[in-house]
This record gives sequence, C-alpha cells and structure tokens, in this order.
Amino acid sequence: MNVLALEPWHSGSRRRFLDGLAEHSTHDIRSVTMPGRFWQWRMEGGGVTLAQKVRSVVDDGFRPDLLFATDMVNLPAVLSLARPHLDDVPAVVYFHENQLTYPVPPDEERERAYAITNYLSALAADRVVFNTQSHFDEFTESLPQLLRDFPDFTNMHTVRDIRDKSTVLHPGIDLAAHDEYRSADTGRTPRGTAPPVVLWNQRWEYDKNPSGFFRMMNRLDDAEVPFRLILAGKHFHEQPEAFERAFERYAGRILHYGYAEDFDQYSRLLHRADVVVSTARHEFFGGGHPGGHLLRLPPGPAQPPQLSGADPRDAPPPPPPRPDPLRRRGPPFCGAPLHSATGGAAPAARHPASDARPPQLGRPRGGLRRFVRNRCGAAPHPGVGRCVQTEKAPEAYVRGPEASRMVPRTGFEPVLPA
Repeated sequence: MNVLALEPWHSGSRRRFLDGLAEHSTHDIRSVTMPGRFWQWRMEGGGVTLAQKVRSVVDDGFRPDLLFATDMVNLPAVLSLARPHLDDVPAVVYFHENQLTYPVPPDEERERAYAITNYLSALAADRVVFNTQSHFDEFTESLPQLLRDFPDFTNMHTVRDIRDKSTVLHPGIDLAAHDEYRSADTGRTPRGTAPPVVLWNQRWEYDKNPSGFFRMMNRLDDAEVPFRLILAGKHFHEQPEAFERAFERYAGRILHYGYAEDFDQYSRLLHRADVVVSTARHEFFGGGHPGGHLLRLPPGPAQPPQLSGADPRDAPPPPPPRPDPLRRRGPPFCGAPLHSATGGAAPAARHPASDARPPQLGRPRGGLRRFVRNRCGAAPHPGVGRCVQTEKAPEAYVRGPEASRMVPRTGFEPVLPA
C-alpha cells in the first residue's frame, strides 16, 4: 500500500517516530514534511504548503492509497487545497498530543483556534488514532467543553462521531541502536562506589515541569542525599530559570549540561545514568532507560513508563472507568454510554490472580530517596525506611493504582519503619 505521510514539524521525537515508521513498515511510505520551527504558523498556514507538496508528489507519479497526517496538520485545509489529487483517498490523523489540553503557563491564555484545528482535523479524518488510551480519554472528555463555549450550533453529536472512529496505537520504540553502547566506556561507576547519576532528558519548557524536578532534587540535597546530575534535553532561547539556579547550586555535580547533539552522545548519557526522572505535566511519547530505571513523579495523564523486556503482567491495573462527559448534560446524550476507542489497542494488562502483587513504595519523592540511598549504600533518611535487594535486579518503576504511589516492576522490596 502507498502511504503519503504529512508532518509539518519534522523534528525531535516526531521525526524519529515518522522515520522509524517508514523504516519498519511493510508499506511504501512517502513523507511530506516541513522543518520543525514556528509551530503556531505550522498549524495556521502549514496546510497550504503541505497541499502544494502533495500535488507535486502525486504529479510525479506517486498514487497514495492512504493519507497519514499528524495532529499539527490542518487536515481540512490540505484536503480542500489538494483536490482532485486526493479524491477518494482515505485519511488518518495520528494524535501525538492535542491543543485542547496541552499545558500552558499560568500567565498565558490558551489559543482556542488551535484546539479547533485539532477538532476539525479529527472530524474530517476517516480514522482517528491516539498514541495512548489516556490521551484518547483526555481529548474526548475535553471536546464537549470546547464546543459548549460557542453560542449555538455546537454540534455536540460530532463528539460521538469522533469517538466511534477512534482507535489507540502505541508508538513503536527500537532500542537495538542503544545496544552497542551498553558495554562501552560511558563513565558509569560500579554500584556503591559513587553517588548515583540522575538524568533529565526532557525539553526545557513549562509543560515538562522542570521546577518540580528541581524542587525534588533540592529536597534530596537538603537531606544530604548524594547524587550527580545529567541535564540533557532540547532548549531554546528562552528557558526556565530553574535550570540557571540549578547550575549555580549543582555545578560541581553536573556531568552534562545542554542538548545532546547526536544519537551517539545521547545514548552514552542514557547508559551513564542510574535513573531517569520524568516530571512532565503532559507526556504521551513516553520514555525509558535501556538498562536502568525510570521514575514518573507527578500524577497526571501521562502513560506509565514502558521498558523493553518488562513483563506486561507487572503493569498496574487499569483505573476505574471515567464518567462519560456527554451524559452529564442530559438530552440528547442521556442514553447508553458512548463507544470508546478499543480497536487496535491491546487489553489492559492486569496483575496475576495471586497474592504476589508488586509492593508499593511511599510517596514519589520518598521512592526516589530510597532508590538513591540504596544505590550509593548510604544509610536511609529518618522516616523513609530502607530498601533491600531481592534476587532480581531492578528494571523499571511504573505508576501504581494510586496516583501518589510508585510500583517497582522487579527488584526492590520496601521495608518501612514500624
């Protein structure tokens, strides 16, 4: 099948997703892209440029059987400007993120126009795909409120239409490229011989919550817990002040500061770290450490961290079903619950039917404190408890059924004070 893929922000994780999809797919995927800059203009006017590129590709002889667009594409604009080149070509829109719920700083106001673009693209597509079930839930629960803000002709029935044609398809991840650095000299010290290395690998922006990360590290430092830092991730001309304050405070313990310019450097940083921490307010790409540990600290809609080789049976049970947002308003949506996105999504993994449920740690900050203390062999902080080593080496942490708790996949058995 010939697939014509549209990506107006061909940079970073979006670029890796699309390039990886084209590389591993059995279909012929032809990418039509634009540089990753000026995201607002990409959503406002990128459809004009993409439509021109689509016409050029089709005129050169490529006949698409499917149009694949991401959430930053103004799909109605592309379809209207590229006809008749796309007549009868079904369209799929893949949501990496959405502008209805994307976190905005407290001093900024959400631009409703970009949320409307997401809504119209989902409505125009033949199939809507979300990268996680939680993302689908978040989007469809926010749509009714967006439409209610308008004075008339709110077309609330279109939320049902979008839900019925939606599915969930998790993005792929290929860790094989990291294997060659697993045994390389990355500077990682043997366990217990030096303070553990904590890695930040997110963008240096508000939605990744760097202030929450550094508050946690400051508390560890105030408690005299030793650690070292790798502060990677992409940053721009304007960056949160938290990084500058952290550099002043931890300059002697920072092993790397700034963006990793190539994959080789980034992979070496990953393998050098003992733990990767995510404090993101809104994260659906996920993240991982190929051979270490990942902690997700603040409760939120982000997907639980996933690592290759982890047993899906160790995943926490699914949260209780959320009330349907369209049923709270009474007629005309007061009947049976609407259909939710299930096509293409694997059933949620549950714990085995036994008493061998993974133990739970305390609050997230305490969980990291235990990990750091256990890693460097220091005595536990008063009131925190201690960790004992079990037969298997720790591989990953995932969120527990309670938002404020963490569950170790394997390896750590918390022993709390009496």
